[in-house]
Amino acid sequence: MRILALVVAMLGLCSCGQLKEMNANMQDSTENLKKNTATVQHSSEVIQKNTEEVARSTANMQIMGIIALIVLGAAAYIAYSLFKRHRRVLQDIKIIADRLKKD
Repeated sequence: MRILALVVAMLGLCSCGQLKEMNANMQDSTENLKKNTATVQHSSEVIQKNTEEVARSTANMQIMGIIALIVLGAAAYIAYSLFKRHRRVLQDIKIIADRLKKD
């Protein structure tokens, strides 16, 4: 009977040691999970900030595109106006030259 009690006590001590080790492993796992959760949350915040930055950049590019179209339109209008004026001046010079030849 004493031997049986001694064996049961030894098994109990071994089990207690294993339980302590399992508890320590569970605590380590819990700490790792907390760290991973914090990392995922930080990554999510970084992704959100990057998404907002991309949206701002896209809006800025659209505004710059509109401004570029306006500037190109104005430049085309100015070039066309100068071409028309130049053509009229050339026609006037030709008329004057023809009149001078007649005289």
